[in-house]
Amino acid sequence: MFKGETTAPFKGASPTIISPDLHITGNLATDGDMQIDGILEGDVKSGFLGVGPSAVVTGEINASDVIIRGKVTGRIKARSVTLASTARVIGDIWHEILTVEAGAFLEGHCKHMESRDAQPTQSTRDTTGQAVPLMQPKSSPKSDGDKDPKQAAQA
Repeated sequence: MFKGETTAPFKGASPTIISPDLHITGNLATDGDMQIDGILEGDVKSGFLGVGPSAVVTGEINASDVIIRGKVTGRIKARSVTLASTARVIGDIWHEILTVEAGAFLEGHCKHMESRDAQPTQSTRDTTGQAVPLMQPKSSPKSDGDKDPKQAAQA
């Protein structure tokens, strides 16, 4: 893409694959999916990113969803991050969802990010999409009109 040029992501495009015998120095960016099996010295931005078991990435990762099976040195910022048992990560992880399999190595901090369309942390959404508080306020003593139906039947 040239400077100043903007294009919508091509639907149905093949993923970008960095093969095991490829060594790249520089930044990579795509709106689509990317699989890295080689060596990347630079930042990467993509939709889905897979880092294979033989891959080595030195730089920042910014993606929607990330699965790490190889080595990453640098910050990872993604909605969903999965560290497979073969992963070796040295750097901070900013995530909404984080999965760490037994055997994965992580040296760094993990920071939970709120999703862009999430409600405040004290509420959640019901099946109709309405915000519902997680903690109900303590109710005041009930008046006669507010009796529990079971109690009203017994009276």
